[in-house]
Amino acid sequence: MSLFDSVLSGCVPHGWILAQTTAEPIWLSPGSVMAVATFSFLTLTIVIPAVAHYWHAAKVSHWEASLKQAMIERGMSADDIKAVLDAGSHGK
Repeated sequence: MSLFDSVLSGCVPHGWILAQTTAEPIWLSPGSVMAVATFSFLTLTIVIPAVAHYWHAAKVSHWEASLKQAMIERGMSADDIKAVLDAGSHGK
């Protein structure tokens, strides 16, 4: 009987240790689950609020530029435009 046949039949020569395999997929290992949990936590607490903050700031800036353009087209003076913009920023 060859070594290959003995391993296939379950008879392992004395002193040989076969590697034990698990049926658990690699993505369900505790280290992988912890890595996914950490990535998710960092995404939810840092990345998303930062993107939302700068998105909001860009939208407000765009709105103010549109408002200024509309007031200039209506022929308002610089003092009138400043008064309108200052009136809207009292809550900031």
